Amino acid sequence: MKLTLLSMMVVAIFSSAPVVAVEGETAATVESVVSAANALIATLDDGQRERLLFSFEDNDQRVNWPNLPVGMVPRGGLRYGNLNAAQ
Repeated sequence: MKLTLLSMMVVAIFSSAPVVAVEGETAATVESVVSAANALIATLDDGQRERLLFSFEDNDQRVNWPNLPVGMVPRGGLRYGNLNAAQ
């Protein structure tokens, strides 16, 4: 579940959605999330990056997102168990 949430956060961060101005503590929070996502992405190999990042326009991925256990419904994304200690 941690991994799939991360996938969705990365999609939101790198989407083509309109930019909203934020200030103060909110801006610092946004910057820290973007920085953490970029740091993770920088550690991934091409295959991992391909599994982690989805286009915002990828309707197949967006509309088919289940909240059922992974064993019941396959999900896109990068599994936490596939990351190494540095990631």
